Amino acid sequence: MDENRNHIKKVIGEMDKITEKLNEVNTLNRKLESIAMHLERARIHDVLQNFNHPLRVIGINFLVGLSRGLGLTVGTAIILGFLAIFLKQFISLPIVGEYISDLLDYVQYYQDFKGR
Repeated sequence: MDENRNHIKKVIGEMDKITEKLNEVNTLNRKLESIAMHLERARIHDVLQNFNHPLRVIGINFLVGLSRGLGLTVGTAIILGFLAIFLKQFISLPIVGEYISDLLDYVQYYQDFKGR
């Protein structure tokens, strides 16, 4: 008989633990639903705000595009600068100077030829 009582007490204790866990899960579910509702309200609020103020949206999008363009330009300039510094070590600049000199000679020859 004592074994049955001990077994029953053990089962009741386990059921109490399971009940506590279920209560915790229910509490977390309520909190999660509350958070979901707040997020949905915020999202609806953003959509309504954008719908009611189209000039604000246009202005924000313009600034975003301007920032992206400026960032792309600055980033490209930095990368090309590093590339020029790196290539400068391998390429002799007098070759470029000779190329430009030849180009200027061709232009001068063409101008003299046209002037005749």
